[in-house]
Amino acid sequence: MTVSLHPDLFQILRGYAALIPPRCLQFPPHLSTQLIHDVLLEHVLLSPHFQLYPPSRQYQKAFWKCIISHLENKLEVGFVSRFLDPIYLTRRVQSETEIDPRIYEHYLDLMNASALHVIFAVFSDLDGQRLPGQGPPSQSYVTHFWKLDNDRTTSPSAPVDLGAYQTTTLLESRTLTECGTTGLRTWLASLVLAQYLIHNPALVQRKRILELGSGIGFLGSVVASLQLLVSGSDTSGFASPGMVCLSDVNDAVLLRCRDNVHLPCNRSASHTDMRCCFLDWSAALDPDGIAPLASLLHDDLDADLILGADIVRLANTSVLRSHRPRVLGV
Repeated sequence: MTVSLHPDLFQILRGYAALIPPRCLQFPPHLSTQLIHDVLLEHVLLSPHFQLYPPSRQYQKAFWKCIISHLENKLEVGFVSRFLDPIYLTRRVQSETEIDPRIYEHYLDLMNASALHVIFAVFSDLDGQRLPGQGPPSQSYVTHFWKLDNDRTTSPSAPVDLGAYQTTTLLESRTLTECGTTGLRTWLASLVLAQYLIHNPALVQRKRILELGSGIGFLGSVVASLQLLVSGSDTSGFASPGMVCLSDVNDAVLLRCRDNVHLPCNRSASHTDMRCCFLDWSAALDPDGIAPLASLLHDDLDADLILGADIVRLANTSVLRSHRPRVLGV
């Protein structure tokens, strides 16, 4: 069954999935409150995907606080409060549309969880250097919607067919650094390079791809999905969709990368030649490291295309240059 959304409501859904700050989301004033309410209920709160791979509780709390405030204002509910108080839930002014109780219940659950976190912080944070509730953001699932750029004539106001979109979901850190590395979150360069490849899928079609500094696997998951989509098969067949090798130097990052690309919700999980490996290209500067690195690049991987997004390039990496694949980076 085809499920379509108004494009403005799709942007809210997309923003929630990608953890866009709620203050940056735009609510369409020209759409009915009932429609906005029902889409948020069905495609956000009750979504099977977001129940399995939810944004962090911190983000959900901010999102639903914003949503409830917006809906209550539109419904002219008889109270405005910074914090939702369950005592007054039964005193709402009756209107043509009412906010579904499950939305309030979910928000209250988030509030209670936040209160418990503050209580825990009071007793555990005894050094006095941090105020309760001011801990770092918790890790979160992030879901990116994207689709092959097959039809550029679609009107911006046309309904959005959700079935035409792919999703890539990752568990990632929400801090700049974690475990001594910046590799546990997705950075802008990966998003930009992924968008370029989505517009030019022939670059990776049935190719052997090596990504340097893969981080938690966003770009690699998209590349693997593109190979499956353009080959027309999600399972092994007579023709291989290609090979994707994701590499990094941090063990924690590689473990997270491997877990992310194999999440059941990601198309990349069904790729038959998806690899994650340790690769430190600075080994090319070490006389003892050149031979093992050259063997990995030439004999094992034999990449047609090397990808790099937001990585440090070393000046003297002759072993990489001697391999002579195409190199694409941002």
